[in-house]
Amino acid sequence: MPGTVELSDIPLESHNTSAGYAYEKLRDGLLWGRWKPGEKLKPQHLKDTFSTTSGALREALIRLAGEGFVNFEEQRGFSTIEPTRDSFMELRHLRVLLEGEGARLSIEHGDLEWETNLTAAHHQLIYLEQKMRGAEDLGRFIKIWSRHDAQFHAVLISACQSELLKHEYKIIYDKFRLHAVAELRTYGFRGKTTTKEHNEIVEAALARDADRCADALDRHVTIYRSSDLSNDNEGAKS
Repeated sequence: MPGTVELSDIPLESHNTSAGYAYEKLRDGLLWGRWKPGEKLKPQHLKDTFSTTSGALREALIRLAGEGFVNFEEQRGFSTIEPTRDSFMELRHLRVLLEGEGARLSIEHGDLEWETNLTAAHHQLIYLEQKMRGAEDLGRFIKIWSRHDAQFHAVLISACQSELLKHEYKIIYDKFRLHAVAELRTYGFRGKTTTKEHNEIVEAALARDADRCADALDRHVTIYRSSDLSNDNEGAKS
């Protein structure tokens, strides 16, 4: 994995032996960069980490492979995705389309509860990002930041009144994050710039300005354009 943040020594802990639980923990680990691109995922080696059986892990990995979150090859087994710039840009485009539409519909239909939930998710995310800007090592924050970032964006579209849109968006968002942790040196966190973008998104949403919110979302993901990827680590502490 490019960059300076190494997460391979962060343990995943589990005392649940079900394949469903293994699936959730494996997927969670993929989304915050627990494994490097192209790394082998061998059930017999992972079973001690998860305190479960090889069979449960294999079942979970088969499900993840079917969803496109891991690779599977006969005779070679399972391995993590090795993203390409083209696939990253395609996911970026799809994320902007789906999240922009979800935000527009939520602004149209969202009530006071939606506003309250969005404000709360935003406050939690901004508090964490303030901590990250002063940190010497981002590695210890990436797992929880990934979750809070996902929660903020999920709440933004939560009032869209389309379960299908929310379902498809989650798949695209998760695949987008999987690519981000593999490609970007700080996993997309750019210090004050990221915080400013999140502020602009939530301010536009609460002002019920769908066009301004869509523009803010597009700017927020612009860093992931191919020409900008090499500069991702700049300004993470600014």
